[in-house]
Amino acid sequence: MKTNKTPNKIKFQIKLPNEKIILNYAISKDNDRQTDDNFRLFTNWIIENKKKVTSVKIILSDYLNRFYVGEERALLWGKNWQDKNKKYLEELRKEDIPYQLIGWRSLIDEEKYIQLKPRVDDLYTTDQEFKTTVNGLATSHQNKAGFDSAVQYLLEESAGIASLTEGILTYPS
Repeated sequence: MKTNKTPNKIKFQIKLPNEKIILNYAISKDNDRQTDDNFRLFTNWIIENKKKVTSVKIILSDYLNRFYVGEERALLWGKNWQDKNKKYLEELRKEDIPYQLIGWRSLIDEEKYIQLKPRVDDLYTTDQEFKTTVNGLATSHQNKAGFDSAVQYLLEESAGIASLTEGILTYPS
């Protein structure tokens, strides 16, 4: 007998505030908990709590993954994610819940990111604790495309995530 391992409800590890919020939901390429039935659970939660959520920004890490798989494969993953999950996005639209689907390339073209990226790069050069943390993570991900690519990925990811200054961020899940 097969058991369904997908939970019935989404659970947040933090208590969400009582006031209305902007919810930033960043989709990580390798996280199966952010697609299909699991993404449905997330959109169901938004629908159930639509009085608390003013809007949702769904950020695809598609173009970010070019450091590991190249631009074409990274963008194809983003398109495939959208195709696979469009029925759940359609449910948000039907419920009049404003959402934006933001590709990573668009995110890094925004002024907030453009201002933050040099600061993150400088932090990597000048702050030994930050550099040690990034290098440790890069070492654990270097099998994807090498250490230097992993470092570039992490620095861009840090600036991108830091540029999401409004609302609450759920990342990676």
